[in-house]
Amino acid sequence: MKLHLIINMYGEIVSFYLTPGNIHDANEKVIDKLTTGLTGKLVGDRGYLSTKNFKNLWNKGIKLITKIRKNMKNKLMDFEEKMLLRKRAVIESVFSKLKESYHLEHSRHRSKDNFLGHLLATLCAYKFDSRKPSIYACPVAQINGF
Repeated sequence: MKLHLIINMYGEIVSFYLTPGNIHDANEKVIDKLTTGLTGKLVGDRGYLSTKNFKNLWNKGIKLITKIRKNMKNKLMDFEEKMLLRKRAVIESVFSKLKESYHLEHSRHRSKDNFLGHLLATLCAYKFDSRKPSIYACPVAQINGF
């Protein structure tokens, strides 16, 4: 199984979608389900990149920002988008935290219901965690001078 996540700039999970492992990341149905009700900028990796997905997201009011593949023409990007692209590693930090702190990777599930219950419990526990990875370099406590 493959877990697709969309997080906001504070590290909070906005949307998630679960697919079998053999479904490609750039599948139109996956992207459509993930981005239902969203607008703005969406930073992703090269796996989600396709011309059709880019156009569909653009029509929904979402700008997909990714690094380009080797065989693609260079696209102009403003400074803010380049900086957002550098912060793409935050999603990897979220996955790392889900795996290490909440034991998301678990190979002993005996049933589908047990697997889904464990997945939802993990996502709920993450939601209530006060120390989520975020785009901002310093936590609120340091900004306030504590």
